[in-house]
Amino acid sequence: MIDGNMGMAGSARCRGRAWLRLWMWLALLLLPAGNLHAEPVDMSSDWRWEYRWGDSPFVDGVPQWTLSPQDDEWKPIDFPSNPPGRNGRENVWYRTTLPEGEWRDPVLYIFSVDLIVEAYVDGRMIYRYGRFDEQGRGEFSGWPWHMITLPEGSAGKPIHFRVFSNYLDIGLWGEVKVMERMALLNYIIGNSIDGMLVAGFSLLIALLALVFALLNSGRRLFIAVALYSLASAGLALEKSPAHLLLLHKPLFWNYISAISYFLTPVAMALRRGGVRHRHAGCRQRGRPAAGGATASGGVRRIGGA
Repeated sequence: MIDGNMGMAGSARCRGRAWLRLWMWLALLLLPAGNLHAEPVDMSSDWRWEYRWGDSPFVDGVPQWTLSPQDDEWKPIDFPSNPPGRNGRENVWYRTTLPEGEWRDPVLYIFSVDLIVEAYVDGRMIYRYGRFDEQGRGEFSGWPWHMITLPEGSAGKPIHFRVFSNYLDIGLWGEVKVMERMALLNYIIGNSIDGMLVAGFSLLIALLALVFALLNSGRRLFIAVALYSLASAGLALEKSPAHLLLLHKPLFWNYISAISYFLTPVAMALRRGGVRHRHAGCRQRGRPAAGGATASGGVRRIGGA
């Protein structure tokens, strides 16, 4: 019976994955043909990056460091993360040159940034995540992936990143690519299918467990199953990059992840308590009452006398 249920669950999961892929490919078929031929350019390795500690002065909203391409203060770095000589500093700038290409709707994909960032092309801010105050500082706002729309004519131009972090790491992290917007969305959805299916099944199990908790006496065990399933759904959703397409509130998803981690031991404790309570009840039902045993013994002794 268990093998049959596992087989049915596996079959349903395969069908769900097939439907998600079908919708994804239908969306891609509606795109202009030119979008499908532009190749992504990986800027994570073998790319020229430079860094500069501190924060740029601004004049009329324009950071002056974006207007000084020959400044000797810029130092080369293999990847824009954790430059040498930090010494407690929390502000750094990175710069590089965008690749040439014939993209119709180019975006810059960054897997993550520690902690907040602004991006500039031609001295104009094209992207912001988090808020910088007058001292160039800010607060943690979550760890999302970033999709930066590149302005028309920006290919081959310098791009600057203003970064603040009071965290252990400072700078970009993971993949950095220029690609078509729809290619990136395809990539994000493709990497989220399994997680979304796990979250969907977990939410279904949680709902069924809550229904059984209302209809049966063993409520503690069913509530434990529901909490554990909710925690699994929360973790699966937060680990799936497409969750930001559902709701672009990165800090909210960080809270969901934290709550899910805390719910897991609570669910396990409830489950263990529910099993012990059930076993204790079974033993109690199977044990004869003390008064009945005494009376029975008394009858046998009288009869024997």
